[in-house]
Amino acid sequence: MLQALADALETHQQTLVPLADEETHLGAPRLAGEITRTAFQLRGFADQLQTGVTLAAPSHRRQGALKLPTILKTNMP
Repeated sequence: MLQALADALETHQQTLVPLADEETHLGAPRLAGEITRTAFQLRGFADQLQTGVTLAAPSHRRQGALKLPTILKTNMP
């Protein structure tokens, strides 16, 4: 789904950029860059979901400390 959304953004960029520029006046180059960046981020997140990287939960124990809890880092979508 995220891959398809990234593809749709890029496919419709010629329509979206003028529309967004009319509303925001940020300029076509900036808005085209935002679409490219967003599509890249969507694809990157989709890749992480497919490989399970986002589910990794590394734990870290403080060295030299007594009876400290384990610090567990989790990612929550």
